[in-house]
Amino acid sequence: EMEMPFYQKKQQEEHVKAYLKALLSSDGAVESRCSDDNKKMAVSDYSKLSEAFTRAHDIRKFEIELFWKRAAHFWIFISVLFALFGTLLMTIMKEGAVEQGYVPYALFFLLLLNGIGVLVSVIWIWVMKGSKHWQQNWEMHIDMLESAFSGNLHKIWYYKSDELRHFSVSGLSLAVGWTFLSGWVLAY
Repeated sequence: EMEMPFYQKKQQEEHVKAYLKALLSSDGAVESRCSDDNKKMAVSDYSKLSEAFTRAHDIRKFEIELFWKRAAHFWIFISVLFALFGTLLMTIMKEGAVEQGYVPYALFFLLLLNGIGVLVSVIWIWVMKGSKHWQQNWEMHIDMLESAFSGNLHKIWYYKSDELRHFSVSGLSLAVGWTFLSGWVLAY
């Protein structure tokens, strides 16, 4: 077992105390209940913490579910934009398009679709970052509360020593958003 340096341990303990104080009370009464001299906690505090732990898990699961639902909506919307963009591009490249007068209108709509594509891609990136923020917020709550209820399951990472890199699924989704944004900018 690896021992945490003293200064880190002390800083973490202070962080936990501040967290419990903020979670349980706004009048500072928790400070006396969670001090070093008195490590016992009131039953009502324990039930509040237990409820907070359960709700943090539920909300985290909900945030992850929303993350992927939002991503799917953006994927569909951007796919439709790309299909329209491709259709218009093919219209311009058709033989006789210049003679029939399609080109000026098609170019206008290509630029319009491109602008919409850039806007939607930027919004997608912001939404993914916001979703990830809230997921991490609830993970922090779980980290602060879990040792009292379920051990340190979220703090222990299992990985094989020969694995060089651990990819983040949400990070990859953000990379896809940046790729779409780059594609729209390059198509401009």
